[in-house]
Amino acid sequence: MEEIEKAIELINPINYKPHEIGYYVVKNGNDEGGSDYCENCIPKVVKESREYHKTERKRIIEKFATISANGFYYNKKKKVKVAESEIAKAKRYQLKEYPAKATFTYEGHDPDFGGGLREPCSCAECGEPFSCSFTPDLEEAERLLEGVNVGDISDREKWELDIAFYNFQYCKDDVQKILYEAALKIIQSFEGGGKKIKTNCV
Repeated sequence: MEEIEKAIELINPINYKPHEIGYYVVKNGNDEGGSDYCENCIPKVVKESREYHKTERKRIIEKFATISANGFYYNKKKKVKVAESEIAKAKRYQLKEYPAKATFTYEGHDPDFGGGLREPCSCAECGEPFSCSFTPDLEEAERLLEGVNVGDISDREKWELDIAFYNFQYCKDDVQKILYEAALKIIQSFEGGGKKIKTNCV
């Protein structure tokens, strides 16, 4: 569509570089699961994971030491007698997740490996985006339009708009309508027919 292509042309060049690699925490060679972090945040996250591991292990050991010393624990405000063998068994089971010797490190990967994104994938700690492609949903399109309406979009927002416009043809009709409106606003601003869009580097 001509207006979409024109908007892409007007918002370029874009002086914004997202993070290329997403990093995740690894404990004893196993992925700790789920979240990706940028190179600036992952050292802190690894340290916090290590400290959490130590804290939880200590808590479990102290809990079962108390149960062993008293010979019971409280279950719904009632004293429950527990055999020492059962205490030891439960303690071993809970400590399996928090072994005494645990190594923490991190590994990197392509955060866009799975595809199918509806908004930019980002660092779970600081929120800065990773390099990725996405086909915006309605909520993301409305957020982008809101930024354009303000009239002072950052280079990060221009980077997101560029990807959204590029994938315009793959969007649902209601999303295309919002993106088309954003494109018209951008064109009008550059042609003097609306509030001038400024570049604000992030």
